[in-house]
Amino acid sequence: MDYLIRFGFSIEDIKNMMDTNIYINNADDSIIKQLINILEKCSCTTEQIRDILLCNPFYLNQEVSVVRDTIKFFESMKFKNLNQLFCLNPYLLNLSSLEINEIINKLKKENLGEEEIIDYFYYNLVI
Repeated sequence: MDYLIRFGFSIEDIKNMMDTNIYINNADDSIIKQLINILEKCSCTTEQIRDILLCNPFYLNQEVSVVRDTIKFFESMKFKNLNQLFCLNPYLLNLSSLEINEIINKLKKENLGEEEIIDYFYYNLVI
């Protein structure tokens, strides 16, 4: 939790996140730092990261390797502006690349084109 405070989260912010996700108590500071660094590499601003974590505190319990694979998958699918994607739909960060691929295959079966599939992830809540 110390890293969240150093990053700029207030005690009240952290308490609210803990109320939503009690497992944050078990999150290691080094893992939290790595997960935040991943968002920074996606061009997320400090404010965007704050919004993402406040909305989706479950992200702090994700495995770093799974999140990295998810990011690589989105990049391979030609998603642009990942920072905007995760701000609009922060719950995508809880999904593995396999789960995302399953959603994409389902949408393809519904005859959605590439742009429509990309729009789907930007504007539809996926949990």
